[in-house]
Parts: sequence; structure tokens; C-alpha cells
Amino acid sequence: MPYDLEDVGGIGKATADRMRSSGIKTVEQLASLKSKDLIDLNIKGVGESTAVKYIKNANILLSETQKMETETPLKETKKEITPKLKTEESVLEGKDAIKKQAEYLMKKFTQARNNDFYLTWLWLKIFPKIDLPWLEWEKICQLSGKLQTVSRIRRIIQNEEKRLLATDLKIRAKRQRRSQLMKKAIKRA
Repeated sequence: MPYDLEDVGGIGKATADRMRSSGIKTVEQLASLKSKDLIDLNIKGVGESTAVKYIKNANILLSETQKMETETPLKETKKEITPKLKTEESVLEGKDAIKKQAEYLMKKFTQARNNDFYLTWLWLKIFPKIDLPWLEWEKICQLSGKLQTVSRIRRIIQNEEKRLLATDLKIRAKRQRRSQLMKKAIKRA
């Protein structure tokens, strides 16, 4: 599967665009460079430590991807699918980490594109490496709607009805800020 430069841990859209403008178009090209060569391209924001990190993360992404087997549909297997991916650490770095992690999982596990619970379950198993029990695909589908409903109901109770608010004042303030930002974004759209 071809990757975009943005799939490399720590590289955002702006850095990837600058790399492309400097002639680095693929993850493979980036992985083949020496850090000195990358630094010599004088790409804004790419110094010695970031050059080493980007090249290392590109190589990890490519090497681990080659090792991965193709995805087996969950309903056809009883064994647990827990990929051992070194790219997890590299994806955790940088801006918009959770978005990159979700995109990564949706590329590797296509069923996660159809089911938020499965995507969340994979994320918990792979990135914070929580040892969750194995769930059959049918059970994931069954629980998915209920868990989304529970989350929506909590938001309705707290945000619309203003009852049973978060007891942690920091969490409450964070949610209020996020709600205000969403309202502003909706007004602009």
C-alpha cells in the first residue's frame, strides 16, 4: 500500500508539502535518504533531530508494513488480531496524532471504516496497548450502537439538559471550550 508523507510519524501537511517541493515525493524516497542529505535540502522546520526522526519513522513504516499480513475478516477467525507495529510509537508523535492514528488504522483494518466501536477498540489495543479481551465481529457490531448511544446520551444530559455535569472542573472547562469552538465553527460554515 503506498503511503503519503503525512503518514510518517511527526510529518504534517505543511512539512510534507515542503518536502514535495524539494523533490521528496514518496515515503520510500525519504526513507532512503541520509539525515545530512535531508538537512542539505534546507526544508523549513527540518533540522538535525527532525531529519533523523523523519527518516527513522519512514523506515519503520515501510519495514513494518512489509511484514504485516493482509487483513483477515474478523468473522472468519477466532484468533486475536493484535498487530505488533513499531510505527505506533512514531505515529504518536506530532500534531494531530489521533487523526493520524485513526487514518492509519482505517488503512490497515478496512472494517474499522464502517464501525466506530471497532476503530476505538483497535486504537485502545494498538496505541496505548491496553490488553482488551478478544471480541467476535458479531459482538463488536452488537455493542457498537449501544456504546455510541451511551456517549450521545451523556452529551445530551450534560450539554443540553445541563445535569449531572462532570465532577472534575478541568474536564468541565475543557468541554465548555470545545463546545464554544464548535459553535463558532458551525457559524462560520
